[in-house]
Amino acid sequence: RTIVTTLPIDDCRLVRTNWLRSAACGGHSKMIQFLLHPSNPSLVNVADFTDALCDAIRGDHVSSLDLLLELCGDSLDPSAVSQAFTEAAGRGSRAMVHRLVKVAQQRGVIVRISLSDLRHLIGTNNIEGVRAMLSCCSLGTAVGFDVLMSVCNGADVEMARTLMEYQTLDVAASIQSLHVLQAVLYNKSELALYLLEHGGMRVWSDSAARIAALFGNQHLTQLLLSFLATHDAVRAAHLQTDLDANDLPTIWSGLQLSEQCWAAKRSAEMGYVAVTEIVCASRVVKCQTDRYMISEAAVQGGHIECSRLLLPLVRDIRGLRSLVFAAKLMDPAMMRLVIDELLLAPSIRFGTSTTDVTLLKHFLYSVHLAAVSCHLEHVDMLLDWLVQHSGAHQELLTPLRAASTAAPPDRCLAVAAATVHLLLSSDFDDALGYMDRALVTAVRSGGLAVVELHLNAGANVRHNANEALRLAESQGHAAMVELLKARGAGSG
Repeated sequence: RTIVTTLPIDDCRLVRTNWLRSAACGGHSKMIQFLLHPSNPSLVNVADFTDALCDAIRGDHVSSLDLLLELCGDSLDPSAVSQAFTEAAGRGSRAMVHRLVKVAQQRGVIVRISLSDLRHLIGTNNIEGVRAMLSCCSLGTAVGFDVLMSVCNGADVEMARTLMEYQTLDVAASIQSLHVLQAVLYNKSELALYLLEHGGMRVWSDSAARIAALFGNQHLTQLLLSFLATHDAVRAAHLQTDLDANDLPTIWSGLQLSEQCWAAKRSAEMGYVAVTEIVCASRVVKCQTDRYMISEAAVQGGHIECSRLLLPLVRDIRGLRSLVFAAKLMDPAMMRLVIDELLLAPSIRFGTSTTDVTLLKHFLYSVHLAAVSCHLEHVDMLLDWLVQHSGAHQELLTPLRAASTAAPPDRCLAVAAATVHLLLSSDFDDALGYMDRALVTAVRSGGLAVVELHLNAGANVRHNANEALRLAESQGHAAMVELLKARGAGSG
């Protein structure tokens, strides 16, 4: 605020920072009051109001939302009110929804939600949140394809039953065979059968039984065949014979290409080596960009044998996201594998400007996350690679080597501090946003000093609706909670 008031008005107009959105995102009520004061007409743009409202809602800053509605109310058009209402409903915030319904009624604006707006609540199996929103909001009748996919991915049969309770929604008519396949992929036997019960043979696919057999789920395979037998006994008998007579590669070949892509990713997530071996011999990974997503799933899940099979297929600059995932895992063997397969690949070298930016960003993120997570072996392996391959990037090598000379108890903190400085002085997009997310990783590590490092570097202590504070509280870390609250967490 002090800096802003010292700038000439013309300079304020040239600064590209969206101050109102930043204040709303962080729940800084006093800054919002300052920016929207009639004496400061040049500091905000009316076009920013809608985004600022949504930012306050995403951050769960009720008092900031109230303030924005009070100070911006006359400037909000119906679409802004509707968009903010949809955002609040999607977050499951009953208090914010009630506030926005009242504003809408005062303006004569009709607001309603669709199930698609509630996908986050549905996908996290937040049944109470969904029921709360359906009870306090006007509801559209459409049931989108993605809604039921969210049920199959992240929820269970109780969520499906909850949606089916609302007679204004024709959920049964919206069920497709792909929803059944997804439920089978995620080993949700009860949900798969519930969808078949309400969708009937219209949503049946032989691939459902093939996928269950492919992943060795004999119980679910028999349940699916029993369903088919009650509707078409001859077809069920033929399918049973086919599954009994064939090995896994033959069953795999009976799936459509899109179904193979789904099964490939799921096998990597589960660490199912038998299917991953088939995947690596197929065109799913050899000819499509899906191979990056599949290999990342194996690394992120900590499945080293599947990763050993998949990483050789992504030895280029696009595969480097796996390095960041490995940095967060405790297993040094996974870090070693990813370094050997990716960073030592001939195609990944400092040299061209495009390669340098991507490699530099992923490398720094990886070192930083490993240090913040107190994975000292990971840090040492990454720095050993840098010593041999830094090329012209001595600006990286010098501070990181200096930090690595610290005694083991302090080395991770020293390296984390060095990488924070390098990241903030870089030209990377979203460096500050990354710092906000890294704060949560720091809290998870349990180190007060590393959390304070990120707060001093400008990390938003209220990022993602006070996620850092909620995590510290769930961990029972009283000193961490006290630090975060002292820096502004939980307010706004």
